[in-house]
Amino acid sequence: MRHLRITACSNAVVWLIAGLLATVPIEAQTISATAGTGTPGYGGDNAAATSAQIDTAYGTTVSANGTIYFTDTRNQRVRKVANGTITTVAGTGVAGYGGDGGAATLATLSYPRAVAVDSQGNVYIADTGNCAIREVVAANGIMETIAGSGCGSTGGGFAGDGGPASAAQLSYPAGLAIDSSGNLYIADSWNYRIREVTADGKINTIAGNGSHGSFGDGGAATQASLGLIESLAVDASGDVYLSDAYNHVVRKFAPGGIISTVAGGNFGPATDGGIAVGANLMFPKGLAVDSKSNLFISDSLNSRVRGVSPEGIITTVAGTGTSGYAGDGGAASSALLDSPAGLGVDSNDDLVISDLLNYRLRTESNVALPKDWFVPVTPCRIADTRSATGEFGGPTLAGGTTRSFPIPQSACGIPATAGAYSLNITVVPSGSLGYLTVWPTGQTKPNVSTLNSWGGIVVANAAVVPAGSDGAISVYVSNSTDVIIDINGYFTADGGGSAFYALTPCRVADTRAASGQFGGPSMGAQSTRSFPFPSSACSIPGAAQAYSINTTVVPHGTLEYLSLWPTGQTKPLVSTLNSWTGKVVANAALVPAGSGGAVSVFVTDPTDVILDINGYFGVTGGTGALSFYPVVPCRVLDTRSSDGPFGGPAITGGTARPFAVPQSACGIPGTAQAYSLNVTVVPDGPLPYLTLWPTGKSQPVVSTLNSFDGSVVANAAIVPAGANGSVSVFAAGTTDVILDINGYFAP
Repeated sequence: MRHLRITACSNAVVWLIAGLLATVPIEAQTISATAGTGTPGYGGDNAAATSAQIDTAYGTTVSANGTIYFTDTRNQRVRKVANGTITTVAGTGVAGYGGDGGAATLATLSYPRAVAVDSQGNVYIADTGNCAIREVVAANGIMETIAGSGCGSTGGGFAGDGGPASAAQLSYPAGLAIDSSGNLYIADSWNYRIREVTADGKINTIAGNGSHGSFGDGGAATQASLGLIESLAVDASGDVYLSDAYNHVVRKFAPGGIISTVAGGNFGPATDGGIAVGANLMFPKGLAVDSKSNLFISDSLNSRVRGVSPEGIITTVAGTGTSGYAGDGGAASSALLDSPAGLGVDSNDDLVISDLLNYRLRTESNVALPKDWFVPVTPCRIADTRSATGEFGGPTLAGGTTRSFPIPQSACGIPATAGAYSLNITVVPSGSLGYLTVWPTGQTKPNVSTLNSWGGIVVANAAVVPAGSDGAISVYVSNSTDVIIDINGYFTADGGGSAFYALTPCRVADTRAASGQFGGPSMGAQSTRSFPFPSSACSIPGAAQAYSINTTVVPHGTLEYLSLWPTGQTKPLVSTLNSWTGKVVANAALVPAGSGGAVSVFVTDPTDVILDINGYFGVTGGTGALSFYPVVPCRVLDTRSSDGPFGGPAITGGTARPFAVPQSACGIPGTAQAYSLNVTVVPDGPLPYLTLWPTGKSQPVVSTLNSFDGSVVANAAIVPAGANGSVSVFAAGTTDVILDINGYFAP
């Protein structure tokens, strides 16, 4: 066994900055009563909605003119609230199936569960107990059946695809949605399918293969298995969302396209601030999407309404998790709900909530979702498998095995609300280590690598890892190795502080250059030198509070360690990087600005030092301010794969290639303005350097990593997005390149 000397915390993100990555404050999100008295029953039409009685409003929607429609399910009616007054739109209050061709208020319904309104004001009703979809024609108030031939004695069935919707069979239609083109989507729940009725009245299956389950992500929606679908929603892009209550998951697909999970997958109490995929949900019911593409979910048994940002972060927007009724006139986050169901969004992006077992509709105003902030901790050791056997100690990880570490249960004081962690991972292999991968526990192991040590040497690398089930992360190793995990900060929606500002990579200092403030001479053993970043040629403002730096060393022999810290403070007992074999080594670091905006560098042994910057942290609200959004680690590209936009061939020495990250399979939005990447090279021979930069900009004189001896090398990198969201990669020697993403920065 090799013996590893680590001075407090080795490598990577060393110094952490109080409250990085914040948001602009938002208005208070208040909640108020909209309809219902809290006592189940029927009454109050043509008067104030807040004085009316309603009974189990499963479905809710809001029309373009602000009228709220809801299914008053046990009252066998559909009702609406306009200008504070409640009236009945359809149904007599007696369960049955009749009245087509006459006034909708004289027609009978059977336990309607969903309602939708098109741009013309036509109202569509999921008449669930009748296995039919009914329409109230806006022009004359007449009731018609437009889909489903009735339940018959069998409770419905499945038939009719490709033909008229009115002749088709449905079974327990429970959800409805309408897109901007007027296509109607039906959750044909007991058939485990989503069906579409087009403008010509034809019906077809667009999701689900008829089998019960929650499988098929990444494949055609029509080949996926679905659970019992409670609700549907559609966004401005035409993507359809479905809530699968019994599988505790929300999925989405584009008609004719691929299906994927966007939230949930685990059953349990709500945890906020992390990635939505894999988060806990408990019987999700209602869905709605606002004009900003925020997705809202009624997390019914958690007594909350949850929001998922376009960046995939989940948080609570209403409810405390305790069932009850309280809070009107105050903050929605302090209100009590009881089994929230249907959701609707009005033109102001106010959220209408069916508070099912409180027998009320309630409205939340000023709904906005928080973004992730960064909170520092004193560098702390989470786990060391060289230590005594225990939850965070030994034994050594055997090759081909996985182990999970519940970080909030460690001795480092990390809260369970943390959504992602800033870690330093170090390996002490027993021999060759093909790769190590870190990802959020509860997710499928991703096809990514965090680091490699094919030569069996001690290697460390930075990693930003989303929190998984119970806040845990999972570690897989291809070969036997000891693993050391240090934490120096975490991301949460509960903090505050600085925003990130991306820069085209720029060289701040290079001690190999002519002598000067940012040049030579080389640094001697046990020496310290300070570099005032705002005085460099990289246009860094004096108000910058911290820097995102790539540090490269060119040692003159063995380099035990290098440390970076803010000038004016005591030198910490940490190392930013090590080069015990005397190799050129690069690594990323977040370093606060010290006196005069300077950063101090200490080296144990003679070496040249190169400092490149790719962004800085400063006050919120400035032009270009960005927040961080973690994602499940995902492989953007691998040039060892088949030729294609994210595959081969290898990058030839002296050439560059752009990669449009938002067009990859990783689901990164076009709003991303910088990426948190792990870059791995597999060179054909010596690789003097590799550079990443935003496509469309001039290639900067910087290096992201080096491999002079042709070995596999990985390094963390923050890279701004260029034209079409692309990053360009230049290799000075022929090499295969692998890019994995673990998060991105966006407004």
